[in-house]
Amino acid sequence: MKTVEKYNSNFDIVTFTTFSNSLSIKLNTTSQGTWSAIQAAIVTYVDGSDLNSCPLAGEMFDFIENGEQIIPISNTFGSGEYDYKKCSWFFETNSLQQLKVVVQSIQIAEEVELILNANGKIMKNFSTSDISQVFYFYGTSFNLTYEYKFANTTEIKFFLLVSAITLPSENYTTDGCQLPEFNDTLSKTIYTNIDYNFGYPAYQKCKNLINIPRNFEGILSIIEYLFEGCCDKLSVIYGTNIIQPIGWDNKYPNFYTLNRDVDGGELVFVSDGNTQGAGFTAELQLYGNISPNDF
Repeated sequence: MKTVEKYNSNFDIVTFTTFSNSLSIKLNTTSQGTWSAIQAAIVTYVDGSDLNSCPLAGEMFDFIENGEQIIPISNTFGSGEYDYKKCSWFFETNSLQQLKVVVQSIQIAEEVELILNANGKIMKNFSTSDISQVFYFYGTSFNLTYEYKFANTTEIKFFLLVSAITLPSENYTTDGCQLPEFNDTLSKTIYTNIDYNFGYPAYQKCKNLINIPRNFEGILSIIEYLFEGCCDKLSVIYGTNIIQPIGWDNKYPNFYTLNRDVDGGELVFVSDGNTQGAGFTAELQLYGNISPNDF
């Protein structure tokens, strides 16, 4: 049995191994009206798995017919690498899609190759520096190949989430965007696009004006982080296109101090083409900060 407290999909991608012929998942919610969703992928393999193989190696994944699939790709069943290994995974998309690769974790040596090809052309050679990033690729026939020949370490591991997004037929939509709520008494502004019933749409772009009055500063934080943090972006944009990403760190919100330089800027939310959640709620709390520069 494995229990995850305060589950958040941006941080809690959990692997679990069982030798039983059945597996059950129980989801407990602690409050009403919140967003609750779960997705699981089950990979079966022979007990005492072949150390020269990889989970799902050799499989073809057709995102044309199964556009909602998200495929977990890893090199190992849990053990380190000790001998030569070469594994490949294959993905099909159409001309109206892009392949989406989320690098959840990666630790590979320079001597190890993890290469994505599209239609016979190298698109990406993944490295340890790609951790926590997302990549989008054009093409229709993809081949991801992992090859371990020799390295100074056996701790070679990676975990990718591969899916496909459908390209938008039009520009970004503002459907589901909401106006901010001001509370002058508390000097507080709430920004949100939350929809607990249907979630926010693909390719949504919401822009909200940020107001930092004279002699004030503000603290901004996300109090509801129910969107795909790797790929759907919440940012403060101000000045000459200065961009400050807004997020969480290890299940807890970060706090951002906004001064008068940010006044007139925007809090912008942008979603990509798949994996939508309920959305975000951000809070801007103002407080006085009298400075000689404000006069």
